Amino acid sequence: MTLRVTEVFRSLQGEGLQQGTPMAFVRLTGCPLRCSWCDTTYSFRGGTTLSERQVLSAVRSLGCSWVSLTGGEPLAQDLNVLTELLLGEGFKIHLETGGSEPLAALRTHPQVHIAMDLKCPSSGMAGRNLLANLGLLKVTDEVKFVIGDSADLAFVRGLLSRHPLPCSGVLQPVFGAPLGSTLKQAQEDPLPLLYRVQLHKHLYGQRAGT
Repeated sequence: MTLRVTEVFRSLQGEGLQQGTPMAFVRLTGCPLRCSWCDTTYSFRGGTTLSERQVLSAVRSLGCSWVSLTGGEPLAQDLNVLTELLLGEGFKIHLETGGSEPLAALRTHPQVHIAMDLKCPSSGMAGRNLLANLGLLKVTDEVKFVIGDSADLAFVRGLLSRHPLPCSGVLQPVFGAPLGSTLKQAQEDPLPLLYRVQLHKHLYGQRAGT
């Protein structure tokens, strides 16, 4: 089998619970979503066709114990062979998924750290959230909400009242949005979430391979 891959590189995890952890990043090509604030549109098409063993070899060369499978949308491709190979060699896997693809399709998901988005209205993709995925998350996983405005905060508040999270949740302002006002709004009626910014963008800027 093969995968379509946009890039493989080493960097720091810039988001979520494992922010600051050195990781080998495998950015898969293709995504069924078109979020208004997407910062990786270059991964929607193109890429290079690689076998799972070629990806494994590239990951090995980067010298990290953690591997982040990201995109695009990694679950738009069949990752079962790759995750089994990585786990078999002792790598720890961090999977970043947009939340619109069935997590059950990944046989190894109980052994993988899942970082799943739930899309807010400003993304334009809130209708694509697959809430059934919440039932497959572990207490050690995480759910991320990228917020762009006060309507997004209201959406998150309402969603959490109907669907309590089985794991930690992260609130992340859209990069470039007024950070102070966004967090001030969030604190006026605090949510049971952690607050994070995109560390890698503050360190390296908004460019590929970081």
